[in-house]
Amino acid sequence: MPTIYCIGGVSGSGKSELRRNHCLLSRLQCFDIADIYDDYPGIGREAARFRLMEQLEYFLQEEPDESVVLEAFFAPGKLQRRGVEDLANEYDARVRYIWCAAPRDVCWNRVLDDSHFDSDERTQARLDFIREARDKYFYSREGEEPPVLLDWSCRDCGDWPCEAPECSECGRAVDAAQCVDCAERRRQEYTCSRACRRRSRRQDDYGYY
Repeated sequence: MPTIYCIGGVSGSGKSELRRNHCLLSRLQCFDIADIYDDYPGIGREAARFRLMEQLEYFLQEEPDESVVLEAFFAPGKLQRRGVEDLANEYDARVRYIWCAAPRDVCWNRVLDDSHFDSDERTQARLDFIREARDKYFYSREGEEPPVLLDWSCRDCGDWPCEAPECSECGRAVDAAQCVDCAERRRQEYTCSRACRRRSRRQDDYGYY
């Protein structure tokens, strides 16, 4: 089952930097809503969202076994997330949200530093967006940290890269042949070290740690 990695956050929060510097996410096809704004100057937010969903749907149709990265705001509860989730359900893909956060002033300064790459109109739109965004969008979101990805395909569903399952004892990522979703569906538990395995056996044998 392919994965749609949605990297979200306000302008200047580090979405593109995270993707470019990630050894595996950087190797996946990426659709960035910023490119749509560049290609269609003056386009509105709703029209840009619609074009991003068109790009995603075409990719899912043409490459049904391939994972993909999207970059956009992806605020919780908004239309961007609902659109991705609807397409994921239709084309049998999973969705992973990765939320990028930085203080408001850091985002502001990053956009100013990038202003020579953008038109004055686009730079002003990004700054307005940062100014108007609610405070909660400048903080990290629990459960939306970058996943630990392994450079092989899941032995069950074939997804690459393989998202590592967690150790059932300590919660750290485990180098396993299964992705986290397949491990959960099959109720397969992993432990990451001898110490964790010993604790797991004591729990199974005696009911205590």
